[in-house]
Amino acid sequence: MLSCRDYYIDYMTFRLWIGLWSSFFCLLIVAFDISAIVRYFTRFTEEAFAALIGIIFIVEALKKLYSKLKEAIFFQASCKTYCSVQRCPRHTRCTRASIQITSP
Repeated sequence: MLSCRDYYIDYMTFRLWIGLWSSFFCLLIVAFDISAIVRYFTRFTEEAFAALIGIIFIVEALKKLYSKLKEAIFFQASCKTYCSVQRCPRHTRCTRASIQITSP
């Protein structure tokens, strides 16, 4: 990790210049009322966050769907192994449709 010592810079002087530079930009923004431009970006920002929330809900729904699909595939595989003629001794959801998949 690089530090001020690697570049032979005094840390406190560096912090001073960062503060002065930030103050200059803050005064520039206030002097020319540049913050009024924000009104053009608020709608875009609102829609971006709404899209992010929508994507999060979609991803969570897909995760649940995937886990249910994985569970169903495991259930079918276990029914192929453990099913009797009428019902699976381990699962109460097992029906004749899953038994027909078994070949023996």
